Amino acid sequence: MKTIWKIQLNLVERQSIGLPEGWKFLSIQLQDTSICAWFLVDEYTDHIALHTISMVGTGGQVSPGIGEYLGTVQKDKYVWHFFIVGGSRE
Repeated sequence: MKTIWKIQLNLVERQSIGLPEGWKFLSIQLQDTSICAWFLVDEYTDHIALHTISMVGTGGQVSPGIGEYLGTVQKDKYVWHFFIVGGSRE
C-alpha cells in the first residue's frame, strides 16, 4: 500500500534521511516556518536506504555529484535549492 511521508528538513548544508526503496518525490515547500519534503512510499517495503539531501543558497557553490534537483524554497530573505543523492526510486 502506498502512503505519503512528510519529512521536515533542517537548514543545514547536508543531512541524511531514510526512505524505502521505490520512493517517489512529490514536493518541497515551506509549511508554517518549517521546510518539508513529501514522498510517496510503499509502507510495506522492508528496506530503508539513507539518502543525502544537500542545500545550496542562491549564489552558492554547487559541487559535482550534488544529485538530482528537488526544488527551491524561499524562507525569510533567503532562497534555498535542494538536491538528493542515493537509493532506488520508483
